[in-house]
Amino acid sequence: MKLLLAVISFFIAGTSVQAATLEEFAAILEANSWGWSVVENGCVEQYRVFSFNRDFTKMQSFISEGNVTIDYRVLGHSHNSITMQIIGEDRLDDDGAPVVWQLRFAGEGMICWRRTDWLLFDCTRPLLRCDTTPPAS
Repeated sequence: MKLLLAVISFFIAGTSVQAATLEEFAAILEANSWGWSVVENGCVEQYRVFSFNRDFTKMQSFISEGNVTIDYRVLGHSHNSITMQIIGEDRLDDDGAPVVWQLRFAGEGMICWRRTDWLLFDCTRPLLRCDTTPPAS
């Protein structure tokens, strides 16, 4: 029971990695490239690089695999997540509304994606902070 309460407290309180402002969160994301944890060479073969516009209302995600850039509209943020929507998103949630995403700190050097219509603790496999400077996109 104590373990269950500790796990629940951990997720409710957020992770040990937090950013007080959207600008701090953006600085952490922009200073690194991020590789999928499920790919052996994720930091080489399937990395992502994030960038924000000056007023932090839009974010771009460059995906090395496929040389693709996805544009997001920033809707809000908390101490451990940024809530956003893909510009031109055509996927709908079960209520018929466009899908909304959260990019969350998942631990030290890890982030993950979560749809707001998923269960509270659901998240994609994590992306890990790469040890190298982000490549130019």
